[in-house]
Amino acid sequence: MTGETIPFDFDIHGKIDTILLKNLPFIEDPGEFESIKIELSNGQTFKQASKEVWDSVDISATKGLINNLRSDRVICLIQNIQNFIFVFSHSYA
Repeated sequence: MTGETIPFDFDIHGKIDTILLKNLPFIEDPGEFESIKIELSNGQTFKQASKEVWDSVDISATKGLINNLRSDRVICLIQNIQNFIFVFSHSYA
């Protein structure tokens, strides 16, 4: 897998936007993905890259929260009329 595409109405206007997770590391490397890109239906784009890698959602850190995305790599919480996207870094033990 080279990435994940997640459809979502990020700016809450009734049109589907897209969240792209890209640059998955090699099999032996830790983590899940290296960059996130949000493409709004109006053409605006937001990008963020990790200095290392981001990992899948830590279920123990999100207990009781509702993830509004169908993904185990990124979480989106909605508060009032705003969306908040969270990514997790890889924890080294």
